[in-house]
Amino acid sequence: MVISTRDEINTFLSQVNQIIKRKNGFHLQNREKNMKALVKYNIPIDTVKYFIEYLKVQNYSKGPKPDNNDKYNHNWWFFGRKIDNKLFYIKIRISNIGKKQVVCLSFHPAKYPIEFPYK
Repeated sequence: MVISTRDEINTFLSQVNQIIKRKNGFHLQNREKNMKALVKYNIPIDTVKYFIEYLKVQNYSKGPKPDNNDKYNHNWWFFGRKIDNKLFYIKIRISNIGKKQVVCLSFHPAKYPIEFPYK
């Protein structure tokens, strides 16, 4: 498992902050577990953006980890965040294909414990 330094995490999160604020700078994957979580916990997409925009080093779990699909040249970063006393699993990357965009693959309650190396 790759554990980044605080500086590497802060650099990534700074890039996320810059990109996510742009028009069309954020995309949440339309996956069943993401959509079910948003409905169950009444979380609008703008709130998902907010939770990602304000991630801190303390929310970091692991990464960057290269995507398993070789056709993509990107890395996934893994975070966790308490929302209404529920720990959410957050998996994001920055897409450089075409327009830069923060892509969130996972935003749902964690199925497994999440380790936080900087908590």
